[in-house]
Amino acid sequence: MAFATVDQLGYAATAMDLSAISTLAFFGLTASSKGTISLTGSGGKAWTSPTMTRVIARAHAAGTKIVPTLGRFSWNASGTQASRTLLASSAARARLAAAIADIVVRRGVDGVNVDFEPIPHGQGKAFGGLVGEIRRALDARRPGLQLTVDLVGHFDSYDVPAIVAGKPDALYLMGYHYAGWWSKVAGSTAPLGGPRYDLVDTVRLLRRYVPADRIIVGVPYYGHLWPTTSSAVHARTTGQGTDLRVSTALALATAHGLRWDPVEHVAWSRWQVRDCSTCALHWVELYFDDPRAAADKWAWVNRAGLLGTGIWTIGFEGTPSGWNRELRRAFLAD
Repeated sequence: MAFATVDQLGYAATAMDLSAISTLAFFGLTASSKGTISLTGSGGKAWTSPTMTRVIARAHAAGTKIVPTLGRFSWNASGTQASRTLLASSAARARLAAAIADIVVRRGVDGVNVDFEPIPHGQGKAFGGLVGEIRRALDARRPGLQLTVDLVGHFDSYDVPAIVAGKPDALYLMGYHYAGWWSKVAGSTAPLGGPRYDLVDTVRLLRRYVPADRIIVGVPYYGHLWPTTSSAVHARTTGQGTDLRVSTALALATAHGLRWDPVEHVAWSRWQVRDCSTCALHWVELYFDDPRAAADKWAWVNRAGLLGTGIWTIGFEGTPSGWNRELRRAFLAD
């Protein structure tokens, strides 16, 4: 299951290897506090565009399902209030379920991916109820439509049993963003091991509520570059740094020396840069999932009996290359 943003539709319509993907999720459409979905913003315009029509046709020709991602984000006060208003209203939830079913059927696509993150305090059961309403609305319009629901790695805000009771086909675990601009120590954004909370820990906890074969684990096609205090692996950071797509990260790591951390199962690199204001040199460290790290994750997904994998975002690979080869090797080998 691979995500593509508005800016990546051109890639999806041309060079993306859709035959290696079971479901392409367009990111995306946004739910309002009233339970409506606007088609006049950038996501809505892209969804109704001729380019999207070509993507849908190309995906279906490759045997790939295509779905919109229906988003509602609560990472700030205004977003939280809008999400709370929506989830607290039975009328708004019903309106939203009907609206997304209508959009899916009208566009001739294959279901919907629901991405509400995080869930406002006290609204976990209401969100599970919304999942059930969307399930019923889809089934009423066209039986067999796909419904997946996203969870963040720290999924405490979600009432997972309530979501499962809504009968989604699968839960999509966003297996990334375990490290980033806030981190005091440089490291993998999607670690498979180590002293801190990692991806394996998350799946172990999630398995308390849902069978392995209903879990999709997303992997990051991006990494993070930090300024650090030294050149040691997992050095302390001295600033927020920046996210880098994997195509850029691999080029930089190749130029400066590609290294491997066997604890977190992640590629990394280090080099010195000059501070323009002081002319002093300081260290930076880059951690990202190169094809080897992605292969490790996909091998673990298969060993653990999970349903499959996902990619945020497929467009960050630049062109089908090493990551695509490892994806095929893991899941499409004859």
